[in-house]
Amino acid sequence: MTMESPERAAPELRRDLDIIPTVFEGREVFLIKDALGLIEHPVILERDAADIAGLLDGTRSVEDLQACLVRRRGGLLVGRELIEKFLAELDRHYVLNTPRFRRARRKLTADYGRLEVREAFFAGQSYPAETAALGAYLDAVLAGGTKKAPGIDPRTICALVAPHIELEAGKGVYAQAYRSIQRLSPDRIILLGTGHNIEGGNYSLTNKDFVTPLGRVRTDKDTVRGRGRGSCRGRYCPPVGTFP
Repeated sequence: MTMESPERAAPELRRDLDIIPTVFEGREVFLIKDALGLIEHPVILERDAADIAGLLDGTRSVEDLQACLVRRRGGLLVGRELIEKFLAELDRHYVLNTPRFRRARRKLTADYGRLEVREAFFAGQSYPAETAALGAYLDAVLAGGTKKAPGIDPRTICALVAPHIELEAGKGVYAQAYRSIQRLSPDRIILLGTGHNIEGGNYSLTNKDFVTPLGRVRTDKDTVRGRGRGSCRGRYCPPVGTFP
């Protein structure tokens, strides 16, 4: 008597993707956004496709996926060939955590690590790419907003908490936050942001300068190198840079 080996699990959905419910041509769909930029063109999942994608946790085989879908659909069987074709299409677009995706990510990380600067990735998309146009836009943002900031002496401010959101969508709150420090000229700024792609640690530093339409913002590389050698090793991700 021979024992059949268990079927291999299907690849898991990448955990670093943003999956956003939206409406496309009158239909409720899910838009997949990739901060790494490996997904070059928009990937939109219809609800049936999203049902399958939501089951891709790296533990279920294709047969398991079929069983789950049968239960969800009141006995309607989804063919194995259809699921495998769907998985291949997701892999082609770098949506799954597969060897192909990991190779592409390693190359992207290595290529980016060799760059001296971090370019303004969203210039021309979320804000103007031209110096004069961006300056005028930011002046308009700071002049806007309906709520007045509380009367605080800027010289007493040591930290500012502001939203991490699309500039146009959050410009009212941005205006209120950044007006409070508009006249300050600190020698050094420690900027903390959301790390969408940190692996193997709790935080990561970047040693890259930031190129913006308003000029180049230089990073304190000596401090970055010093923190990398400090007592936080083990919770710290090497400073290869930040992705978009």
